[in-house]
Amino acid sequence: MKANRRAKILGLINSLDWRKEILQYKEIVEREVGHPFSHAALLALLREMDEKGQRKMAQTLNFSFAQRSSKKWPEAFFIQSVRTLLKQMNSDIDTKRRLVLAVIQEVQPLLEGLNELDTMVKEQQRLITKFGCWHYYWAFYFHDSRTSAPRQWQEC
Repeated sequence: MKANRRAKILGLINSLDWRKEILQYKEIVEREVGHPFSHAALLALLREMDEKGQRKMAQTLNFSFAQRSSKKWPEAFFIQSVRTLLKQMNSDIDTKRRLVLAVIQEVQPLLEGLNELDTMVKEQQRLITKFGCWHYYWAFYFHDSRTSAPRQWQEC
């Protein structure tokens, strides 16, 4: 195995482009690299997303078809491409980082609007109605209290 590949697997080379607008999520992304990632929940989120959100996620994941502005969005191809990345994720840490970042960017309005876990739980029905249950699930999953107050997070 070449040294670059080995370093990439170990996470020593970070090929993710940390632009300043996503730098705030670097800590969450790095935290999640070591945790299991629910494939079913991600696929459910993809189906819940609108076309604009899917296009944005495709651009984050560097899918070539995302650059084209075709009249009809290839939703089935998009979902299949994400499934392929999910399979690659186990052997490529950079792929997992990109997937985690793409999901975080999708649920960003929920993460920014609700800093307190108690508020998020109290507003659950309203947030699910506004954003969807899978957006709420992932925002809850990535909430800061998962590491800062794990007992409280599990109780909720």
